[in-house]
Amino acid sequence: MKENVQRFGRFLSGMVMPNIGAIVSMGVIVASESPMFLGTMVAGPASAWVIKKFDQKMEGHIPADVEIVVTHRELGERAAHSNPNAERILITNFLAAPEYEALVEDLKERNR
Repeated sequence: MKENVQRFGRFLSGMVMPNIGAIVSMGVIVASESPMFLGTMVAGPASAWVIKKFDQKMEGHIPADVEIVVTHRELGERAAHSNPNAERILITNFLAAPEYEALVEDLKERNR
């Protein structure tokens, strides 16, 4: 059951996260009286701003008890400074990284 939930979560995050700005813009376009202005001039940049602020707030805040950090290759050095004891898995493609399968197999081995 847990594996199915995780698989579904990966599926949703692969669909939603790269397109969150477009999804928010589309919602505003459909729901507003002046759709073009609000959708293109407000909602898109506003959602990008929220994501940027969230990333800035979370940057460098990897808890000390985290054992494995999965991050983009370019952010590996920041992750190392934030939590030097954690194992780092550096990837370049979040949607189709072969490292995910290796990580799943490694975690299965550790839990046996």
